[in-house]
Amino acid sequence: MGASFAHVRQSSQFMSPTSVTTPSGSRRRNFTEDQIASYARNLEDVMNLIPTLQFGLDVNVRFDSPYSFELTPSLLVFDIFNVALCHGWVIDPQDRETYQVIAAELGSYNNVVEAVIASEVAESKLGVSGEADAEKRIRNGIVCKTFLDASASQLTYYGLGLLVETLPPHSLSVLFRNNHFSVVFKKGDNELYTLVTDHGFLNSSQIVWESLQNIENDSYFLDGLFRKYQPTEQQDSMENYPELHQSVLETNAPQGMSDEE
Repeated sequence: MGASFAHVRQSSQFMSPTSVTTPSGSRRRNFTEDQIASYARNLEDVMNLIPTLQFGLDVNVRFDSPYSFELTPSLLVFDIFNVALCHGWVIDPQDRETYQVIAAELGSYNNVVEAVIASEVAESKLGVSGEADAEKRIRNGIVCKTFLDASASQLTYYGLGLLVETLPPHSLSVLFRNNHFSVVFKKGDNELYTLVTDHGFLNSSQIVWESLQNIENDSYFLDGLFRKYQPTEQQDSMENYPELHQSVLETNAPQGMSDEE
Protein backbone atom coordinates (compact mmCIF):
# COMPACT_ATOMS: atom_id res chain seq x y z
CA MET A 1 0.00 0.00 0.00
CA GLY A 2 2.88 2.34 0.67
CA ALA A 3 3.70 2.57 -3.04
CA SER A 4 0.42 4.37 -3.59
CA PHE A 5 1.72 7.46 -1.80
CA ALA A 6 3.87 9.91 -3.71
CA HIS A 7 4.74 12.33 -0.94
CA VAL A 8 4.64 12.56 2.84
CA ARG A 9 5.90 15.22 5.21
CA GLN A 10 8.98 14.34 7.22
CA SER A 11 7.10 14.64 10.52
CA SER A 12 4.53 12.11 9.25
CA GLN A 13 1.81 14.63 10.17
CA PHE A 14 -0.71 15.38 7.44
CA MET A 15 -2.57 18.60 6.83
CA SER A 16 -5.52 16.54 5.65
CA PRO A 17 -6.26 12.95 6.74
CA THR A 18 -8.10 12.18 3.54
CA SER A 19 -5.77 13.28 0.74
CA VAL A 20 -2.17 13.15 -0.38
CA THR A 21 -0.25 15.81 -2.27
CA THR A 22 2.25 14.81 -4.94
CA PRO A 23 5.60 16.61 -5.34
CA SER A 24 4.10 18.65 -8.16
CA GLY A 25 1.37 19.91 -5.84
CA SER A 26 -1.49 18.07 -7.52
CA ARG A 27 -3.97 16.03 -5.51
CA ARG A 28 -4.21 12.28 -5.82
CA ARG A 29 -7.12 10.11 -4.71
CA ASN A 30 -8.40 10.26 -1.15
CA PHE A 31 -7.27 7.81 1.53
CA THR A 32 -8.92 6.73 4.73
CA GLU A 33 -7.45 7.51 8.12
CA ASP A 34 -6.63 3.81 8.59
CA GLN A 35 -4.69 3.76 5.33
CA ILE A 36 -2.75 6.87 6.27
CA ALA A 37 -2.00 5.47 9.74
CA SER A 38 -0.75 2.26 8.16
CA TYR A 39 1.46 4.22 5.80
CA ALA A 40 2.84 6.27 8.67
CA ARG A 41 3.82 3.06 10.46
CA ASN A 42 5.46 1.72 7.32
CA LEU A 43 7.34 4.98 6.90
CA GLU A 44 8.62 4.79 10.46
CA ASP A 45 9.79 1.20 9.87
CA VAL A 46 11.62 2.26 6.72
CA MET A 47 13.31 5.20 8.45
CA ASN A 48 14.58 2.79 11.10
CA LEU A 49 15.78 0.39 8.41
CA ILE A 50 17.67 2.91 6.27
CA PRO A 51 20.72 3.24 8.60
CA THR A 52 21.24 -0.53 8.35
CA LEU A 53 21.42 -0.55 4.54
CA GLN A 54 25.20 -0.09 4.67
CA PHE A 55 25.36 -3.65 6.01
CA GLY A 56 23.10 -5.11 3.34
CA LEU A 57 19.44 -5.91 2.82
CA ASP A 58 17.85 -9.31 3.30
CA VAL A 59 15.63 -10.48 0.44
CA ASN A 60 14.40 -13.96 -0.39
CA VAL A 61 13.88 -14.61 -4.09
CA ARG A 62 10.93 -16.62 -5.35
CA PHE A 63 11.44 -18.36 -8.68
CA ASP A 64 8.08 -17.97 -10.43
CA SER A 65 8.30 -14.32 -11.52
CA PRO A 66 10.87 -11.52 -11.94
CA TYR A 67 8.94 -9.50 -9.35
CA SER A 68 8.35 -12.28 -6.84
CA PHE A 69 10.05 -12.05 -3.45
CA GLU A 70 9.08 -13.39 -0.06
CA LEU A 71 7.25 -10.65 1.80
CA THR A 72 9.62 -9.23 4.42
CA PRO A 73 9.97 -5.83 6.15
CA SER A 74 12.98 -5.14 3.93
CA LEU A 75 10.72 -4.83 0.90
CA LEU A 76 9.07 -1.77 2.44
CA VAL A 77 12.11 0.26 1.37
CA PHE A 78 11.24 -0.32 -2.29
CA ASP A 79 7.50 -0.19 -1.78
CA ILE A 80 7.34 3.08 0.09
CA PHE A 81 9.54 4.90 -2.45
CA ASN A 82 7.71 3.30 -5.37
CA VAL A 83 10.88 1.68 -6.74
CA ALA A 84 10.50 -1.51 -8.76
CA LEU A 85 12.57 -4.46 -7.48
CA CYS A 86 13.18 -7.34 -9.86
CA HIS A 87 15.39 -10.33 -10.56
CA GLY A 88 16.02 -12.67 -13.47
CA TRP A 89 16.33 -15.92 -11.51
CA VAL A 90 13.13 -17.43 -12.89
CA ILE A 91 12.41 -21.05 -13.82
CA ASP A 92 10.90 -21.85 -17.20
CA PRO A 93 7.55 -23.66 -16.63
CA GLN A 94 8.43 -25.91 -19.56
CA ASP A 95 11.07 -27.46 -17.31
CA ARG A 96 8.23 -29.20 -15.54
CA GLU A 97 10.03 -31.10 -12.79
CA THR A 98 12.25 -28.20 -11.79
CA TYR A 99 9.34 -25.78 -11.84
CA GLN A 100 7.10 -28.11 -9.83
CA VAL A 101 9.69 -28.85 -7.15
CA ILE A 102 11.21 -25.39 -6.77
CA ALA A 103 8.69 -22.78 -7.93
CA ALA A 104 5.45 -24.55 -7.02
CA GLU A 105 6.34 -26.57 -3.91
CA LEU A 106 9.36 -24.92 -2.28
CA GLY A 107 8.82 -21.41 -3.57
CA SER A 108 11.77 -19.43 -2.25
CA TYR A 109 15.56 -19.54 -2.26
CA ASN A 110 15.78 -20.20 1.48
CA ASN A 111 13.50 -23.22 1.15
CA VAL A 112 15.57 -24.52 -1.77
CA VAL A 113 18.76 -24.36 0.30
CA GLU A 114 17.01 -26.17 3.14
CA ALA A 115 15.86 -28.85 0.69
CA VAL A 116 19.44 -29.43 -0.48
CA ILE A 117 20.59 -29.85 3.13
CA ALA A 118 17.66 -32.15 3.93
CA SER A 119 18.55 -34.24 0.89
CA GLU A 120 22.13 -34.69 2.05
CA VAL A 121 20.96 -35.69 5.52
CA ALA A 122 18.42 -38.16 4.11
CA GLU A 123 21.04 -39.65 1.80
CA SER A 124 23.43 -40.20 4.69
CA LYS A 125 20.71 -42.03 6.64
CA LEU A 126 19.29 -43.99 3.70
CA GLY A 127 18.61 -47.56 4.75
CA VAL A 128 19.08 -46.72 8.42
CA SER A 129 16.22 -44.52 9.55
CA GLY A 130 13.62 -46.05 7.27
CA GLU A 131 12.00 -42.69 6.50
CA ALA A 132 9.21 -43.18 3.99
CA ASP A 133 9.85 -39.89 2.21
CA ALA A 134 13.65 -40.18 2.13
CA GLU A 135 13.76 -40.94 -1.59
CA LYS A 136 11.57 -37.93 -2.37
CA ARG A 137 13.78 -35.67 -0.27
CA ILE A 138 16.86 -36.95 -2.04
CA ARG A 139 15.27 -36.47 -5.46
CA ASN A 140 14.10 -32.95 -4.62
CA GLY A 141 17.57 -32.11 -3.34
CA ILE A 142 19.13 -33.28 -6.60
CA VAL A 143 16.70 -31.13 -8.60
CA CYS A 144 17.46 -28.11 -6.44
CA LYS A 145 21.22 -28.53 -6.54
CA THR A 146 21.19 -29.05 -10.30
CA PHE A 147 19.24 -25.82 -10.77
CA LEU A 148 21.46 -23.81 -8.40
CA ASP A 149 24.60 -25.05 -10.14
CA ALA A 150 23.21 -24.33 -13.60
CA SER A 151 22.14 -20.80 -12.63
CA ALA A 152 25.08 -19.81 -10.43
CA SER A 153 24.95 -16.27 -11.86
CA GLN A 154 21.41 -15.97 -10.42
CA LEU A 155 20.05 -15.34 -13.90
CA THR A 156 18.30 -17.60 -16.41
CA TYR A 157 17.57 -16.99 -20.07
CA TYR A 158 13.87 -17.35 -19.32
CA GLY A 159 14.13 -14.77 -16.54
CA LEU A 160 16.16 -12.41 -18.72
CA GLY A 161 13.53 -12.70 -21.43
CA LEU A 162 10.78 -11.84 -18.96
CA LEU A 163 12.70 -8.75 -17.81
CA VAL A 164 13.07 -7.56 -21.39
CA GLU A 165 9.40 -8.24 -22.03
CA THR A 166 7.88 -6.76 -18.88
CA LEU A 167 10.05 -3.83 -17.78
CA PRO A 168 8.62 -0.56 -19.13
CA PRO A 169 10.66 1.14 -21.88
CA HIS A 170 13.01 3.88 -20.66
CA SER A 171 12.53 2.87 -17.02
CA LEU A 172 14.86 2.49 -14.06
CA SER A 173 14.52 -0.42 -11.64
CA VAL A 174 16.58 -2.21 -9.02
CA LEU A 175 17.93 -5.59 -10.11
CA PHE A 176 18.89 -8.24 -7.56
CA ARG A 177 21.60 -10.52 -8.89
CA ASN A 178 24.70 -12.23 -7.50
CA ASN A 179 23.57 -11.17 -4.02
CA HIS A 180 23.90 -7.51 -5.01
CA PHE A 181 21.51 -4.74 -5.97
CA SER A 182 22.11 -2.87 -9.23
CA VAL A 183 20.33 -0.12 -11.10
CA VAL A 184 18.96 -1.51 -14.35
CA PHE A 185 17.78 0.68 -17.22
CA LYS A 186 15.62 -0.51 -20.09
CA LYS A 187 16.50 1.51 -23.17
CA GLY A 188 13.89 1.29 -25.87
CA ASP A 189 11.96 -1.94 -26.18
CA ASN A 190 14.61 -4.63 -25.69
CA GLU A 191 17.90 -3.27 -24.38
CA LEU A 192 18.91 -3.69 -20.74
CA TYR A 193 21.87 -1.98 -19.08
CA THR A 194 23.13 -2.01 -15.51
CA LEU A 195 24.82 0.94 -13.86
CA VAL A 196 28.54 0.34 -13.26
CA THR A 197 29.33 0.95 -9.60
CA ASP A 198 32.36 -1.28 -9.04
CA HIS A 199 35.16 0.58 -7.25
CA GLY A 200 37.63 -0.70 -9.85
CA PHE A 201 36.06 1.67 -12.40
CA LEU A 202 36.21 4.72 -10.15
CA ASN A 203 38.64 6.54 -12.46
CA SER A 204 37.07 5.29 -15.69
CA SER A 205 34.91 8.27 -16.54
CA GLN A 206 33.87 6.81 -19.90
CA ILE A 207 32.45 3.63 -18.36
CA VAL A 208 28.96 4.23 -17.00
CA TRP A 209 26.72 1.37 -18.16
CA GLU A 210 27.22 -2.35 -18.81
CA SER A 211 25.08 -4.34 -21.22
CA LEU A 212 22.87 -7.14 -19.94
CA GLN A 213 22.16 -9.36 -22.92
CA ASN A 214 22.98 -12.90 -21.84
CA ILE A 215 23.70 -14.99 -18.76
CA GLU A 216 27.34 -15.72 -19.56
CA ASN A 217 28.58 -12.26 -18.53
CA ASP A 218 29.58 -11.61 -22.14
CA SER A 219 28.95 -7.88 -21.91
CA TYR A 220 30.34 -4.56 -23.05
CA PHE A 221 30.59 -1.10 -21.49
CA LEU A 222 29.02 2.17 -22.57
CA ASP A 223 29.46 5.80 -21.65
CA GLY A 224 26.81 8.11 -20.22
CA LEU A 225 25.28 8.62 -23.67
CA PHE A 226 25.08 4.86 -24.28
CA ARG A 227 27.90 4.88 -26.80
CA LYS A 228 29.93 1.69 -26.80
CA TYR A 229 33.19 2.14 -24.93
CA GLN A 230 36.24 1.75 -27.16
CA PRO A 231 39.36 1.92 -24.97
CA THR A 232 42.64 3.15 -26.36
CA GLU A 233 46.07 2.80 -24.85
CA GLN A 234 46.17 6.51 -24.01
CA GLN A 235 42.69 6.39 -22.43
CA ASP A 236 43.67 3.49 -20.21
CA SER A 237 46.77 5.33 -19.03
CA MET A 238 44.84 8.50 -18.27
CA GLU A 239 42.14 6.64 -16.36
CA ASN A 240 44.54 4.62 -14.28
CA TYR A 241 47.02 7.41 -13.60
CA PRO A 242 45.28 10.78 -13.06
CA GLU A 243 48.60 12.60 -12.62
CA LEU A 244 49.69 11.42 -16.09
CA HIS A 245 46.35 12.64 -17.46
CA GLN A 246 47.04 16.14 -16.12
CA SER A 247 50.56 16.09 -17.57
CA VAL A 248 49.22 15.22 -21.02
CA LEU A 249 46.68 18.03 -20.84
CA GLU A 250 49.37 20.56 -19.94
CA THR A 251 51.69 19.32 -22.69
CA ASN A 252 48.96 19.53 -25.35
CA ALA A 253 47.70 22.97 -24.28
CA PRO A 254 48.05 25.73 -26.94
CA GLN A 255 51.15 27.88 -26.52
CA GLY A 256 50.61 31.14 -24.64
CA MET A 257 47.49 29.85 -22.79
CA SER A 258 47.57 30.06 -19.01
CA ASP A 259 45.20 29.71 -16.04
CA GLU A 260 45.10 33.50 -15.76
CA GLU A 261 43.62 33.79 -19.22
